[in-house]
Amino acid sequence: MNLIILLMLVGVGVVAYAIVNNRSKAAAVQERQRSAALDNDYAEVQQAIAATSRLGNEHRSTGNANWHGSEQEPWRKLLTDGVHDALDEDTGEMVTIHPQTASDHVEGALVSFGYRDASDNPSRRMLLCSKCWEEYGALYVRGYCTLREAMRTFRPDRMTNLCEMRTGTQISDPIAYFERFLADQHAAEQAAAEQVKRNREAALARKQLAYNARTDCIAGLRILAYIALADGVRTEDEANIEGSFVEARLATRGYSSDAELTKAMTDIARGLAVPESTFKTAIRAVKTDPAYGKLVLDCAERLASVDGSINPTEQSALDRLRKAMKASE
Repeated sequence: MNLIILLMLVGVGVVAYAIVNNRSKAAAVQERQRSAALDNDYAEVQQAIAATSRLGNEHRSTGNANWHGSEQEPWRKLLTDGVHDALDEDTGEMVTIHPQTASDHVEGALVSFGYRDASDNPSRRMLLCSKCWEEYGALYVRGYCTLREAMRTFRPDRMTNLCEMRTGTQISDPIAYFERFLADQHAAEQAAAEQVKRNREAALARKQLAYNARTDCIAGLRILAYIALADGVRTEDEANIEGSFVEARLATRGYSSDAELTKAMTDIARGLAVPESTFKTAIRAVKTDPAYGKLVLDCAERLASVDGSINPTEQSALDRLRKAMKASE
């Protein structure tokens, strides 16, 4: 009885050893196959890059939109210097990816890897990366998948045997590899946000500057516009006089020389249509500042006589302006 039990135990041991040994051999074969496939992918990529490099100048000079090697493996078309457009089914928008050989940003990076999806189904993928991001503690990478020939999203923690196909660099830690891009992306986004903030602040400051300049010039511009339009026509010479007034007025108010600001004020002058009541109100505004009133009067006299004669409306406006300036002395 003991002998039978012993023989049974020995038999079980032999069977178990055979199973373990077979599994080890199978795993070794699979690993060699994966390594060989990766080496083959890399060799083909390098060949395609070399071919593309030789034909690149001719390809670009013809303006041909087709990818070199497009009649062969789908991923070969990702190796040219052009951009790749793909429909993002999640958003319904076309995504443009710019292939690149540098490794300082994720867009355009061409990688190969083994992958197991959420259902543990294995596959080999090649991806032209578009972006990466973090959501609910997990890292994601999205790009153009050559297997599906469409935009797809992958998790680096489910990747194995990751390789940068253009350089042949083996990536031992997919998560760390893509997290580096994420950190750079965050820094770029922060820099962009800060630039937007600076641009907004500069725009607000510019808007306030223009508002202040208008406040400082508007009474004088209304007086000059009233006289310029007394004959129904504003000539280029009259516009030049208005421009010289703006420059002088801004200088006396402490503004730095600014051609764009001067133009903005003269554009305002061109759009003015001043009734007599507004003309009178403007005179009351300028006479409170003798220096301002004198500048306006000097420009008004030049403007009224620029065409060689002064009509009755212009003369009446000048008389009223002179009387107001004299009364304020």
